[in-house]
Amino acid sequence: MLKKILALIILVLLGYTAYNGLVIIDKGGFAVIQDRESDKLIRIVGEGYSFVPESLLFWRVKVERFYRKNIDTFRINIPITPLEDLASPLYAVSIPINVVYEIDPAHLMADAVSFNRKAGLFHVSLKKLLEECFSKDLAVFFTPRYDRNRLEKESSRIIDAVHGRLKEKCSMMGIVLTRFELAGAVFLPDVKTYQDGIRYLDELRSLEKNNKKELLILEGNLKKEEIVNRKNIEKLKEISALVKANPLLLRYMYIEKLGGNVKLIITDKDGVPFHLDESSSTGKAKKKNEIDNLR
Repeated sequence: MLKKILALIILVLLGYTAYNGLVIIDKGGFAVIQDRESDKLIRIVGEGYSFVPESLLFWRVKVERFYRKNIDTFRINIPITPLEDLASPLYAVSIPINVVYEIDPAHLMADAVSFNRKAGLFHVSLKKLLEECFSKDLAVFFTPRYDRNRLEKESSRIIDAVHGRLKEKCSMMGIVLTRFELAGAVFLPDVKTYQDGIRYLDELRSLEKNNKKELLILEGNLKKEEIVNRKNIEKLKEISALVKANPLLLRYMYIEKLGGNVKLIITDKDGVPFHLDESSSTGKAKKKNEIDNLR
């Protein structure tokens, strides 16, 4: 009985191993084994049968299957210098490109590609390479000014040059380009549009410069007001401390403010005017027949 139970357990383990550990890839395809949480690449396997020990922990890894042959379409927009800040397709050379390529799993550089099904296999990486290649070749037509006529004449040569460089870079990544062609007409902004963009950019920079000046002036005024307010507060604190230390100071200042028109001040025995006496603030009643000349 025990032998049967052990045999059954072994069969279950073998079945589990075969079901989860064996990755079957159809002809013309390959698979990418990734960590489910981090999307970190574990390994790449080609067509046929492959035993992947990591896939035994199926809840921790995922297997993504892809075809080796792919086709992708790109719209490459290269802004004309110095109109990049305007971020408008009106001021950019637009090039539609079709790329047909094949993946070589044995030489694939996993760190250089993006296995994102939503964006398309290698779409992000290929688009970045295309933008780099076209930017380098088009730069000479943008400085010191946009030369549309010359660019139009040499557009075919630029396409061929970019094709050559892209093919070389992709080969280093394990991607073989089999076809590279225009997917439509190349859009070249006319000279008038470029000149309008330059004027618009100058206006924006002028406004930005004026705004910065006004902001600096405003910040300076605020700092000046802050300094003045701080000094006033310090003076008030000094006066408050002085009055607290000399309670009769306010009475003296009051008498001094009366000026030279006052000929007589009636005071008590301490020399303090009756209505400034401390006792008056406590509600002390006046004496009978008392005359207040300071009222």
